[in-house]
Amino acid sequence: MKIVFTGLPHFGKKLVAELRDFDKKNTYVFCNTYYSKSDRFKFIFHLLTADRVVSINGVSLKSGSLDYVIKRKKKLILQWQGTDVLTAMNNANGRALNRTYIDYAKSFTDAEWLKDELKSLNIDAPILHFKHLTPSENVSAFQTADVVSYLSEGKEKFYGIEQLIDLATAFPQTKFHIIGSKGIGFSVPENIIFYGWVPAKKVKELMNQHAIFVRLTEHDGYSVSVLEAIANGNYVLWNHPHPCVVAVKGHDNLLPVFATLSQNVNIARRSRQTEHIAWAKTNLNKETILMKYIDAIASV
Repeated sequence: MKIVFTGLPHFGKKLVAELRDFDKKNTYVFCNTYYSKSDRFKFIFHLLTADRVVSINGVSLKSGSLDYVIKRKKKLILQWQGTDVLTAMNNANGRALNRTYIDYAKSFTDAEWLKDELKSLNIDAPILHFKHLTPSENVSAFQTADVVSYLSEGKEKFYGIEQLIDLATAFPQTKFHIIGSKGIGFSVPENIIFYGWVPAKKVKELMNQHAIFVRLTEHDGYSVSVLEAIANGNYVLWNHPHPCVVAVKGHDNLLPVFATLSQNVNIARRSRQTEHIAWAKTNLNKETILMKYIDAIASV
C-alpha cells in the first residue's frame, strides 16, 4: 500500500518519517503542496500509484491538489487538527463551507471537542491519534512553582496573552516564562519573562525547572505542548478537558482555579505528577498509536 501525505508540513513530515521507520511493508510519501511548487508536481506524480491520500488537516476551501485526488478517484482521508476546524466553522457561519472534499473523504480527528465541533457541521470524524511521546523518566521535584507557557509570535492574543497578563498581575510572586514570543508591543508585569524562539533543549530545561504549564488559546487542537507537559509530570492548566489537566472554561474563574492549582503544587512540594507520566506511557505509546493509525488508514 502506498500512502501519499499532504497538508501541514510540521506534522506531515514527522509522521511520514516515523511511519517509514516503523512500517517497512507500506510506502509513505510526504508532499508539501502548500509551500513548495516542486512538491506540487511531485504530488501529481506519486498520485498515479497511490492507494490512499492523507491530508494532515481538514480542507473546507478550494484545493487544487485534492481536485486531482477526486479526478483520479483515489481514497482520501482528512485528519482534522484545530485551526482547520475553526476555519470550517467560520466558513459555515458565513455559508461558504466547501463540502467537496469533506463529502468525498473519510474524516478523522484526535480531540473530543473537535469531534463535537465537526459533528455540528455534519462531519463525522472518529477519534484517530497519531501524536505520541516518550514520557520523562525524571521523578525529581520541580525547582519552582512558576509557570511555563507558549505564545506564537504575532498571534499572542489568540494564544492567550491577555489571560496570562491577568494571572501575572494577580500573582506577582509567580514568574511566567513565555517561550515563542518576544512580547514586542505588549505592556506586561515584571514577572513575565519572554524568551522568543528557543531550541527544544531549552524548552525541556524550563519545563523541568518550573512546575506549572499553562495554555489558554482561543481555540485548540490536541496540543503537543500539553501532551509534553503531561508526559513530563507538570501541572497543566488548559482551557480544554483532559484527564490529566486542570480545565478552566472562560475567564471568570481563571484566577481562583489558578490559585487552587498553585496551592496544590506547593502542598505536594512541587513533586512531579507521576500518575500523569504513567498515563502518558500507556496512552502515548508510539508502537500502539502507529499500529492503530496504519490499520485505520488501511481500512478506509
